[in-house]
Amino acid sequence: MVSDLPVMRVHTYDRLYNLAVMIRLWNYVIEDENGCWVWQAHKNHHGYGTIAYKNVSRLAYNISYILFRKKPITPGKVLHHICGNRACINPEHLEEITNKENVLQGIGPTAVNARKTHCDDGHSIMEEENIYRNKDNGRVCKICHYQSSKKELLN
Repeated sequence: MVSDLPVMRVHTYDRLYNLAVMIRLWNYVIEDENGCWVWQAHKNHHGYGTIAYKNVSRLAYNISYILFRKKPITPGKVLHHICGNRACINPEHLEEITNKENVLQGIGPTAVNARKTHCDDGHSIMEEENIYRNKDNGRVCKICHYQSSKKELLN
């Protein structure tokens, strides 16, 4: 998910509005023992806080990062929660990384499969010579792929 905000430039006339938004952000957080600013207001179905910014619903952590760090999110980058807490909007707990890095650091199926070192049958898939790449460039164990193909030919 690429940042939901276009590159923002803060103009002089926006300073008062942005200050008001920063105050609103503070009104919706509780700091926990890890230093996370935990969002207490509305969260989307993924657990990320949302806030209205210029009459558009935005991710609260993106707004927090832009306003408190006083710089836009770099185009082509996304914000990653170093703390692992999706409800956290502390800009010190956010880092800019590529979307690919963000996905691979996550807990979704793509990240889980990327971290696998052996197939379900225990064959090593660490070395490229033990891997067959399917049409989606996914990794498949060559031994298991060969055995599966052989069974299909015999049936």
